[in-house]
Amino acid sequence: SNLIAKNMKSTAFNLKKSVSGNMGDYNGSFAIKLEVYEPDGTKVGEKEIMLKNGDTYSSKDGLSGDVSKAFGTDAMPVGSTLVITENNELNYTAVVKVNQQDGSVNEIDHEPSNKGKVKVKLDRVETIEIELTNKKDVAIDVGVNMENQTPLAAAALLIPVLWLTERNRRKRRRG
Repeated sequence: SNLIAKNMKSTAFNLKKSVSGNMGDYNGSFAIKLEVYEPDGTKVGEKEIMLKNGDTYSSKDGLSGDVSKAFGTDAMPVGSTLVITENNELNYTAVVKVNQQDGSVNEIDHEPSNKGKVKVKLDRVETIEIELTNKKDVAIDVGVNMENQTPLAAAALLIPVLWLTERNRRKRRRG
């Protein structure tokens, strides 16, 4: 099986962690679980890591389990699936960006309904760049609803017009 593994096309990934938003936890550490499944669905390795904003983890640093035995610490078969799981107890929005071979970026939303799991297909030989961004924006209550200013603007314009009209009407009555 080592002979087969050495001749198999392998892939790798780099996972970068970033934080954004006005309430983002820029100094926090985030627990992330990485699991790798072969194209046939067989789980071949996993690793739990901690990343801070700006940190990058490389699969070349190894995964525990059969990946390191069968494929070496930096090799996974092309067509494998990487499952990234991050606990979303802080209710932030998370997006996983995967750089595609053609230079485009595929964005995958990290919905609470999928329990913080995102699946990324490791579909090519070169190292695949992945970025996991947590965003937490909180609207600050300023006491005034600024969503629809049209009635307020209309009233501001209408009041002087009505005042001038009324003033002119009174002048005509007197005159």
